[in-house]
Amino acid sequence: PMPFDNPLQISRIYVHPGAKGQGIGRILMAAAKAHAAEHGHDYLWLGVWQQNEAAIAFYKKMGFAIIGTDTFVLGKDPQLDWLMGLPMPKH
Repeated sequence: PMPFDNPLQISRIYVHPGAKGQGIGRILMAAAKAHAAEHGHDYLWLGVWQQNEAAIAFYKKMGFAIIGTDTFVLGKDPQLDWLMGLPMPKH
């Protein structure tokens, strides 16, 4: 169990490969953070495939840290994900 009262999971953030590098991911993440703050969430967390180095670097740049692992089954293929989390500032 997480040591937070009201965590919020970011399920997926996808940006079309042709649109990467244009700040769309930052805009989506800012919207997720604003939503979390507006609704009193004290923590954001997500899962990301351990081999997706670009996504991991992006989430780290957005302030997330690796907090654990989880298995995500894609079809019949179990893949190991990093769980990453970000405490929300208290208002």
